[in-house]
This record gives sequence, C-alpha cells and structure tokens, in this order.
Amino acid sequence: GAVAATYTVSLAGDVAYLVASRLTSDLDTLATVWSFLSDSLIELVLSGLPLLRPQEYQLQGQRLPGGTSLELSWTNPFNGQLAEFQVEYRLAIPAPPTFVAAVGAVLDQEYGEARSPGPGSALFAQITAAALDVTRGWLRVPRTITSAAVDIQQQVGGLQESSTYQFRVMGILSSIAPEIRISEVLTLDTFNPALALPWLNSTAHNPTVLVNGTVAGGSTAGAEGNATAAAAAADDSGSRDLADLTKTFFVGQEALVTALGKAKAGAALPVWQEPPPPSATQRTVLHGWHKAQGAKMVPFAGWDMPVEYRSGIFAEHAAVRRAAGLFDVSHMSALSVQGPNALAFLENVLANTAARLVDGEAQYSYLLREDGTALDDLYVYRIAADDYMVVVNAGNFERDWAWLQAVNAGEVCIDPQQPSKRVPPAQLRPLRDAGNASLLDLAFQGPLSGVILQELAATDDERAALQQGKLNDIHHIHVGNIPVRACRTGYTGEEMGYELFVHPDQAQALWELLLEQGAERGVLPIGLGARDSLRTEAGFPLFGHELEGPEQLSLTEADYGFVSRLHRPFYIGRDAYIARLNPQRKRLVRLQGQGRRAVRPGHLILDAHGRRVGSVTSFAFTDKDFRFTALAAVDTTFRPALGSTVTAYRSDKADAQPDAKKVVEVTVCPRFPTKAEKAGWAAHYAAAAAADQAAK
Repeated sequence: GAVAATYTVSLAGDVAYLVASRLTSDLDTLATVWSFLSDSLIELVLSGLPLLRPQEYQLQGQRLPGGTSLELSWTNPFNGQLAEFQVEYRLAIPAPPTFVAAVGAVLDQEYGEARSPGPGSALFAQITAAALDVTRGWLRVPRTITSAAVDIQQQVGGLQESSTYQFRVMGILSSIAPEIRISEVLTLDTFNPALALPWLNSTAHNPTVLVNGTVAGGSTAGAEGNATAAAAAADDSGSRDLADLTKTFFVGQEALVTALGKAKAGAALPVWQEPPPPSATQRTVLHGWHKAQGAKMVPFAGWDMPVEYRSGIFAEHAAVRRAAGLFDVSHMSALSVQGPNALAFLENVLANTAARLVDGEAQYSYLLREDGTALDDLYVYRIAADDYMVVVNAGNFERDWAWLQAVNAGEVCIDPQQPSKRVPPAQLRPLRDAGNASLLDLAFQGPLSGVILQELAATDDERAALQQGKLNDIHHIHVGNIPVRACRTGYTGEEMGYELFVHPDQAQALWELLLEQGAERGVLPIGLGARDSLRTEAGFPLFGHELEGPEQLSLTEADYGFVSRLHRPFYIGRDAYIARLNPQRKRLVRLQGQGRRAVRPGHLILDAHGRRVGSVTSFAFTDKDFRFTALAAVDTTFRPALGSTVTAYRSDKADAQPDAKKVVEVTVCPRFPTKAEKAGWAAHYAAAAAADQAAK
C-alpha cells in the first residue's frame, strides 16, 4: 500500500517464540528456538522501488526476551512524497529436531490423534523444511508443501482441497496464540471458506478467522468472491463471532466488512466533541519560589509561569549552552498507561511504534484524532511491559485526557470508514495527583547536567548508569535521598540533558539541591523566554506555533516524518493523515540573522520577485548582539540554497511595492543544527559572557 520514508517490521521471531511457548514448557526447547532464530537466513525481495539503492538501507537484528526482532530501514528517496511500493520479507527457518518434535506433538494433540508421530508432526516437518514465509506481517504456507498436504489429508479425511487443509493448519497456529496479530492472519493461494469456516468454528479453541481481501496469486474478483463466501458461511452458520469486526485491524477486514455490510460490523460510535479549555489559571508547586526570586510571571497554557528571572533571558539562554539550566516544566502533565492492554492501547492511539521500546526507553510520538489532525506531540516512556508513562503539553492536557478516556471507554469514533471500531482498554490515570505515585517534571539541560547529576547520585551503580546512558534512556536514581526518574530527553537541542520526574512533595528540595550544586559553575533557573529561544535555535517545532498552528503544519511537514509510522496498518487518524500529506503543501525552514528588526509569527517570507512563499512561525533573539533564529513555513516548491539570503517581511500582507523599512534579510540554515554548529554554541556564549563581564 501507500507508505513513506521508513518501513519497519518484526519478523517471525516473536511469533515463533510465542507459538513454541504455548506448545511446550520445556525450557531447553525454547532455548533452541532462540538460538536458531538468531541464525536464520534473511532474504529481502524489493519490488517496485527503483530509487532504493543498496547503501540507503540497513538491516539490523536484535535478540529480545520474546524472540528475535529483525528490522529493515532506509532513508527516504522520495523527498517526503508518498510512493507506491511493496516489500516482501522471507525468513527461512531451519528445522531443529527438538523444535519440530515439540510443535508436531502438540499439533497431533490438537487434531485429536492418539498416536505419535501423527499427521500433525509430519505436516509441520514439511512446513519447517520448506520454510515459514513472513510476508508483510502474516504467515503464509509455501506452495511447496501442497503435495505433503494432499498426502496427509488422506489420513485425516473430510476435506476436499489441499489449500483448505493448509488453512486448517494455520487456524491451529491462530488458536494457540489468538492474541498475536501475525498468527491470527491467514492468507492462502486458494481458499474454500464453505469447508474451512465451519470446521474452524467447531474446534475447541474456536480461533478467530480472518479472511485476506487480496488472496496471493488471485484476481480482485476472486478476492472479493472469497470474502463474500466467507461472510456468507459465517452468517449462514450463525457464527459471526468468527470475525470480530470491531477490532482496529486485521488483514481482509475491509473486504469482509464490505461483504457483510457495515450495519453488521456493529453500531457506529459518535464523533468526539472537544471539551472547552479550562478557565482558571493554575500554579505549579514552585510558584512561591519563583515569586521569591523576583521572576517575571506571565500566563501560559493556563498556568502562571516565570518568563525570566533577574538574570534575564540572554543570560539564561547562555547558561544552558555553556553549563546547565533548570526549568520548571511541572505545568506539563504525565499520564500512566498500565495493564495487559497498555501496549495495544498505545499502538492504536499513537502514530509512532511504542512496540519498539524496551524497558527503560523513551520515544517521541504523535497523538492524532480520527480526522488526521493532531491533538498533541508527546513523549512515551516504557517503565515495564505493562507500565508506560506519557507526557503531554500543558495547554493540551484537558483535551488529550478527554480524548484518551473516551477512546479507552469505546465511546467515540476512531475510524470514519468503520465507526464501530474499539481499542483494547488500558488503565489510565493522571500522575499529578496520584498519591504516592504522583510525579512532576523538572528539566535539567546543558553540557554539565550529567556531571552534576552524577555527583549527586546516591550509589556507584547509579553514577555508572548515568555515565553510560544514551539519548532516550530512563534511569531510576536518588539525587541525594530523593527518588528521581531521570530521562535523557529534552527540548533545548543540547546533547546532554534530562527530564527529572519527582514526587510533588520533593520537587522544591530537588530544585534547590541542583541549583546549589551547580551555582559556582554557572547553573541558573530558566524561564519560558529562554526555553523558547533555545528550542527555536535548535529548530524544534512548538505545538500551536508550527504544529497545528496558523499554517496547520503536521509533524511530517516539520521534518519529523519518521514519527508517523505510515507502514503500520492502523492507528487512529493514519489514513486521514496520509491523505492530508498527499500532496504535501508546506515545509519548515530555519533562518538566522542579526539586527534589531524582529519578525514575528505571521510575518511573510518573500521570494526574489516579492511574492509570498511562506510565513514566520517562531522568532527569538539569542544574545545581546541581537543574533536571532526564526522558523518559517514555506511552500514545498520554495527551496533556496543553504547559506543563501531570503527576505522576511515585517507584515502579514504583501505590499505591491515592498517597503524597505519592513525588509529583514535572513540566511537559510540547515533544518537542524549541525554538529559543528552545536560544538560552537558553548564557545560563542562563553565569549559573549566574557565580553559582557569585561564591559561591566
């Protein structure tokens, strides 16, 4: 189907492991499974992708507790435009005798055969010898076992076509691990639903049967005919429970819904109505401290927040680039997502792939509603397999929470094409007022932030973990005697920085301890003014300015297309988001300049002929010499060279004859700072501070 820059898939390792774990409790057998999966042969068949060159893709393998994950990723050769191509993954699996015997024995038991080895063992040996094909996320039995299936059906009897027998084998695999999507999906070269569906309905496990709408090797008419026949067989036998049409996705779902009729897919859920924003202004737990330190307070996203301290925005900006800065970001809200359905819930409501996370790892993601517009950009933190933390923007919390609750309860439409769909419910709760589990966020950013945290860590193990940590890692440490969840994430562009999640009762103690430890090295508290100038200098989009702001930019148009994993078959808003990007209208550029003339959001970007080609979305001065950085949304056809000069115009309307007093010349920069630019930040701001000190 239509996909974009990145394609990632977990191959047969997880499925084979789960099937094997259901089949036997023999740990030695499971160890054998892990071993041979790690050594399996991968064949990549790429078709219809002429622009993909070998050096542009990378194959990676990783052994996980649940099996072996194999990923193929590549750079985007389409410049952000969608393209049609197909990727086939084939995993050739050897057949260790212990594994084949274990699986075959249980297959025999499933068939009700008393003797061993029975026809199940024989067939499974043929399957493993011929190889299990994993093709775009579902199991398919190769044609090479057809003769074996014909021979074996003589022994079990009752079935007329070898392909139906293949279907039966896959149905048993489905019944063993029904919660695993890949093992639920059944696709065959041919399919006789009139025979297979009633048989599968009569099995002890009553597995879910999913009919592929595009049968491999068949015509469209044949696929529709199979789906219609499957629907008829299910309906006539009174067995509509064979296919749960309220699931968010299974292969062939659309064809089956079409055959049955949307009315039989379940009652349509209503469209979500966004709640009004809160009217009361709130205060963080550090509000009193900010006031006592003479901070200038301003309303922001429903909170009374410090915009700057007595040191001033430029000094605070420089402190983060030279040493470290401490931000009160406790106005942002953390949510807990827990329970056996936690991951399934996140996979359905978020555009990124939370399933890629391991314990102690975080990920940037995107929350879409059903129409493809974004409710928020956010961060997801995996604490454990059934325990996740999601951190959302302060101004979006009330509507994010209302949306997630409504989706979790199955109260609102999540797919306009099939408005009866529901997600597996999880356990949700805000962490601001969660008793002993309450957490608030403080951000500690800058090159010395890691050093200072290590100095304050309670144990050698904690110090070692911080020292060896990498971007998006989560560390459970004690700063002094204060328990802290320290996450290597941030919003300043610094290579080193943490978000520190702490209980509200201990937030001020942690805040004061960090400032005291770093005071002699230039660590300062940082207000919203410098927070904005730092993120603008780093090229980071802000929700409501760049993302879903006046220009209605998406994350993809802001050059974060990798976050929206379009290869995934379903998440809320996916199809509408793809339609929204085809064609892509805008893109984000980063601009720099110097001078007292400021441009503001809404001011124009003009081409060489004085025509409007975009508008400014963010602007910030970064030092006392009036150097500045701006972000602008421009037409995709406007592509000035890096280092070239373009015109920003201090008006939201283009004049027939541009007024020279409104013109600001700006230089086109790389979309994000290069390593060389980042390396120069500390030196530049240190020199500026020295010059300022000399002047005093």
